[in-house]
Amino acid sequence: GPVGVVVAAQDARGAGEIPGVAGAAFARSVDAQLRSVCGGRTIAFRSDLGFESQTHGLDVRRTVGDWSSAGGAGPWLTLTVDGMESVRTSGWVEPEDHVGGKPLVGDGRVEVARVEALGREAFESELGRFRRTDRALAACISDAALGEGIDAFDLMVKRDALLIRGALGTDLLTE
Repeated sequence: GPVGVVVAAQDARGAGEIPGVAGAAFARSVDAQLRSVCGGRTIAFRSDLGFESQTHGLDVRRTVGDWSSAGGAGPWLTLTVDGMESVRTSGWVEPEDHVGGKPLVGDGRVEVARVEALGREAFESELGRFRRTDRALAACISDAALGEGIDAFDLMVKRDALLIRGALGTDLLTE
């Protein structure tokens, strides 16, 4: 029958060795646990080219899969993601290494950019779009900035925030 080899060493590849990511501002976020500025979501893009995203609400939405860099323009880096999404009721414990659910819906593209690299004008434009499409996210960002006594752009730069949009949703994330 088939033979498998088990190796105790982890993949030693770093973010600097991933084609299309080396040198990009996004490289700092690889292998980090990213959390939504507004709570309720975590995402980890790993250097082994796997990812995991969890969104907590009434139900827990978990997406696991693979990612790769598809290049980008300006401050935006486009990632291609392929994975499975499962939804479970809060409180239910999923068995270890369970991968089930349905294939990720959409074109599988995620755009990522550091708020600092976007610049104030482009960030304000994105925030304006949030006010039309995701009022809860826009209100959360504004409330956080008001609580700190600085404008939203300066707060997100201070927190080294990463903006994502696309197949995994739209959010602002920090380490």
